[in-house]
Amino acid sequence: MGVKDLFSKHAADYASFRPQYPPELIRHLASLVNYRGVAWDCAAGNGQLAVQLERFFNLVCASDISAAQIKEAPARGGIHYSVQPAESTDYPDHFFDLITVGQAIHWLNRDAFYKEAKRVLRPGGVLALIGYGLCRVNAEIDPWIDHFYHEVVGAYWEPERKIIDSGYAMLEFPFENIAVPHFGMSAMWSADQFLKYLGTWSACKKYREEVGHDPVGANENSLRSHWPAGSVLEVNFPLLLRVGRAV
Repeated sequence: MGVKDLFSKHAADYASFRPQYPPELIRHLASLVNYRGVAWDCAAGNGQLAVQLERFFNLVCASDISAAQIKEAPARGGIHYSVQPAESTDYPDHFFDLITVGQAIHWLNRDAFYKEAKRVLRPGGVLALIGYGLCRVNAEIDPWIDHFYHEVVGAYWEPERKIIDSGYAMLEFPFENIAVPHFGMSAMWSADQFLKYLGTWSACKKYREEVGHDPVGANENSLRSHWPAGSVLEVNFPLLLRVGRAV
């Protein structure tokens, strides 16, 4: 399976209009390792997860295949950014205490990445795969979301999206599983912010390229008819997690 870069052309939007991972989750992941020395945020994108990891580790290495994404990441003294593939890095053997992959494992060549992760993890180190599924707002807006997701842009999702839709149930994971508690993930967004988020979906980008117009803009008025004018609503995301140690 080849590695796909679907987000470089819209790196600034991705940095601005994606939800944030709950701080309680990052704190819990840090608590699972014996020593908080070095963490690797793999497929780091705009660095939103790396910034949270910096609070707990002496050094965070954040890598991505997209130079455009890395360019959007905030400069921090405790984070070292690099542009390189997740499946073959220049990191030393047994270097990391924690590896995180945020909303990206489905894009990677997983066999190659898992081999690389085992190479660079220290004994007792932890790999955490983090993702989020289709968001929920309320009983009136959720049917609109489902229709847009399945009927409007459904044909434009890459096959790898099925891993997200399965809630990671179909994801192979050759590590010793670690049980983790439930964590909520949400954002307080206006209709404008929610529409911007939809525009970052890979299916919407593919739709624009192949059809020639924006599916979000074409359906904007329909969404606004369900979203109370001027209101900010809670948008909830089902958090997906697979956490484990190398075996």
